[in-house]
Amino acid sequence: MYRIGLFSKITKVTVKALRFYEEEGLLTPEFIEATTGYRYYSSSQLPRVYKIVSLRQCGFSIPEIREILCGRNIASLFSGRKSAIEREAIEASRQLAAINHYIASRGDDSPSPC
Repeated sequence: MYRIGLFSKITKVTVKALRFYEEEGLLTPEFIEATTGYRYYSSSQLPRVYKIVSLRQCGFSIPEIREILCGRNIASLFSGRKSAIEREAIEASRQLAAINHYIASRGDDSPSPC
């Protein structure tokens, strides 16, 4: 069993994030000491923490992560997130093309009067 500080170091997840995940029902400590309130986690909880971190890196919201961890709507959530990222990529590509066009059409770098 690891106290929250050590578990935080092992997982590279802040203590604040671990407490937040507990509040949100994503990750419950294995044991909470009644007298001190110290939270203890086990090695068996490492895969769940890493899954939460991975899903956050993919851009999923906390409610979506809760659904995925419960095994609900997994395919539709991933499909929806993939579509959203594709739309964002298309928009970013459009903006990049507009910036490149502006740079190319500007010609010289002489300042214009304001």
